[in-house]
Amino acid sequence: IYILNLPIPVISDMITCHLQSEPEAFFTTMHILSAITLPVDLFGVYCIVKKSPPFMKDYSRLLLIYQICATVTDTFTNMLFIPVAFFPFPVVYHAGVLFSYRYLKYSYMFITWLCLMVTTMDAIVQLFVFRWQSLLMNDHPLRLDKKYLILICSLVFVLSNGAVVIAGFSMPNRREELRPIYIQEFSCIAELVDQPGIQYFMAYDFRRLLLVVCVEGLFVILVSFILVYLTFRNFRFTNVTQKTIDLQKRYQKSLIVQVMVPVLVVIVPGCSVLLVGAWCDTLLGYQYTSEIQVVYNLICCIISCHGLFGTIIMVHVNAPYREFVLECIRKIFRMRMCCSSTRAYLRRLSEGKIRDNRPQTTSPGS
Repeated sequence: IYILNLPIPVISDMITCHLQSEPEAFFTTMHILSAITLPVDLFGVYCIVKKSPPFMKDYSRLLLIYQICATVTDTFTNMLFIPVAFFPFPVVYHAGVLFSYRYLKYSYMFITWLCLMVTTMDAIVQLFVFRWQSLLMNDHPLRLDKKYLILICSLVFVLSNGAVVIAGFSMPNRREELRPIYIQEFSCIAELVDQPGIQYFMAYDFRRLLLVVCVEGLFVILVSFILVYLTFRNFRFTNVTQKTIDLQKRYQKSLIVQVMVPVLVVIVPGCSVLLVGAWCDTLLGYQYTSEIQVVYNLICCIISCHGLFGTIIMVHVNAPYREFVLECIRKIFRMRMCCSSTRAYLRRLSEGKIRDNRPQTTSPGS
């Protein structure tokens, strides 16, 4: 018998392990997050489109691309997809709105999810690339024309997503081959026999796909750090005033804070759980299946709200958006105070009318 592409002798006793076939707490959390993240993400899109001043025109376009990618990724994760994985077994299914609990020859939804995450990560790189290029002098040898920058960034998008698609479609669902083996050997997989839509994959296929995503995540981190270094290094060679340099440095630091959220919320935990799940030995990891499932579900919840965190930080670090939000808050407070004053006035007015309508009592001697 071959499990996870490793020869394992047939054993008479079934290995006991524990999994939640339908983690209700995880599903409920994802539904709650979908109701929170989507309005906040769309509010971030509105701020970029309607409240960006003219001097932020080029930057706001790039920021809008990233915000749209984050919004779509969040919504896909916690509403349309909701991935459920049973590590260390390469067994998955999804419980979202689209094609949930259905047999699929390939993991189309899983491939789409990874492509969205990779596209969001690439949008981070383009922010740093255009920021670094905007600070270079026109005669600098590394200064590129905008059309070449667009071509390079588009090529990165195509190559990164193409690698995920190729690796994903080389990973067919081997349910008929692997399900009898898993059911015979592991009690937790035997409990999933009636669960619809479960997909079974070979370990080397699964590892190849996850390795591609992790390498691309590492590429994003390295390129981002290099571009940040080059940007700060360029400040020492610009012929501008110190005040302008300080302003540009503050702007660069705010950009770093804003885009480091996906790195800390998506790339690091996401790649960690994927690597652990893919390379964990089945005969050693089955003892911790329930713990691994809890950690995986928690990280999926964190990944699904990275756009929420990014929007909050974007509003905080960009003055035009921050002032708009503060003005909205002030208007809400003024409206509440006005409503409270109106209610108090109407209450006093009604009490006065009640007193006026009371019958007048006269004394007998009058």
